[in-house]
Amino acid sequence: MAAPHWIFAPFRLDLDNACVWRGAAQIALRPKTFAVLHYLVAHAGQLATKDALLAAVWPETAVSDGVLKDCMYELRRALGDSAQAPQFIATVPRRGYRFLAPVAAHPDARPSPAGPVPPAASQMPLMEPPGAPAAPPRETPAVLPPAARGGTPTPHRAVL
Repeated sequence: MAAPHWIFAPFRLDLDNACVWRGAAQIALRPKTFAVLHYLVAHAGQLATKDALLAAVWPETAVSDGVLKDCMYELRRALGDSAQAPQFIATVPRRGYRFLAPVAAHPDARPSPAGPVPPAASQMPLMEPPGAPAAPPRETPAVLPPAARGGTPTPHRAVL
């Protein structure tokens, strides 16, 4: 069964194809940046702490907060958002981020860009689909966890 699409006007987060659509145009995001957006959208309206985001997107990998800043910059640029007047992603100083836009899960959205977002999606209430994961799927880390390296964890910049 296809995963529902997350709709936040005018965007559609396509989990099956790991991409974001604005109408019929696909927006290119790096895989980790897509995972951060997925986490934020799945927890819309809630504070997503830096630690929760790092644990969800870079599990068992020591990375610095700078990696999140890079992802937020890329997301804001792709969504046409700004930190000074956010429409989608608000920074909560020293704590994390909050996804501001209303989000709806739409199980009937088409994975191809041919069709527009179904009109009923804009009237759907904020909700999570049944059985939706709390975090993006785990990926194999690009950097070995500290225990596998035989050392102690040290913050570093991960390759996104």
